Amino acid sequence: MKKQQPVPAFAETEHCEDDVVAVHAVELPQFDETFYTTHGSTKPTRSLDIVGDVKVTLDIRLGSTVMSIADLMALAPGSVVELDRHLGDSVDVLLNERLIGNGEIVAVGEYFGVRMTEFSHDSARL
Repeated sequence: MKKQQPVPAFAETEHCEDDVVAVHAVELPQFDETFYTTHGSTKPTRSLDIVGDVKVTLDIRLGSTVMSIADLMALAPGSVVELDRHLGDSVDVLLNERLIGNGEIVAVGEYFGVRMTEFSHDSARL
């Protein structure tokens, strides 16, 4: 494996008299931009494979509304809350509270599901 070359950075500081801050160069290793590692095989695997078991939260946002506290307190069983979406509109798909795309509600047996219809441009960075 190629030895990592240090890269100078300015991160280390120390406080001196009269509120003057002294800044010193710090040596940081330079990482390979491909972020590939090999684990005892000839086939490289993405280093993100090691986080494959990490749990994330995927939320589906059907819609929202704004209401007064008085209207909120008046809600009772059987009350209907009107949302800002129409029947047939797409729903938002959020990954850890970040919008990653849109989908449509589908039935999966006795459960609801979401068919992904669009991924946002920012989701390519995930």
